[in-house]
Amino acid sequence: MKLLKVKTVRFAEVVEKAGRPETHILWQKPAADRHLQSQIKSNRVMTIQRSESGTEFGMVGFKQAKG
Repeated sequence: MKLLKVKTVRFAEVVEKAGRPETHILWQKPAADRHLQSQIKSNRVMTIQRSESGTEFGMVGFKQAKG
């Protein structure tokens, strides 16, 4: 397993600095969603993923996954 050396912060710190998060549901393909694309370009998107053990973690940017 390759370990990445990245800076980590608590989600509460992200909310404190960036503001309260908004949920965005994809009703169309991400490439066709103009609002989502503008938010991605201005680095205002965080993708939350759940690992198999149930732990959730977030990444800055939009990471598309199946499911």
